[in-house]
Amino acid sequence: MCVVILGGIGNINGVIVGGLVIMTADRLFLPALKDFLASLLTHTVLPSISNPVVQLAVKDNANPILYRFLLFGLTLVIMMAVRPEGLIPNSQVRAELHPDEAPVAVVEAETPMINKAKKG
Repeated sequence: MCVVILGGIGNINGVIVGGLVIMTADRLFLPALKDFLASLLTHTVLPSISNPVVQLAVKDNANPILYRFLLFGLTLVIMMAVRPEGLIPNSQVRAELHPDEAPVAVVEAETPMINKAKKG
């Protein structure tokens, strides 16, 4: 569901792009972020914590891979608030969500019907 909403409803290219973005974030970005946070904690925060139990808790819970479903949920919420049509939306969905920005293809497709209605 996250892939479809991120990529764009009604457009197979958008779904493919959304899938690539989600899989890249899941497989490449989150492990790299985990390593970065681990090295940052090891050199900055953990030496200043004197209690070994708290040190272990901070070290174990500072893993973004544990929170990936939360991150996917936040991605969905942000996408629905900022760009509800997705990254690559279908022209019909774009026209429905942004009626003031009618694309050229939709206007040209409606023109013959309007002309027939005026003549008839």
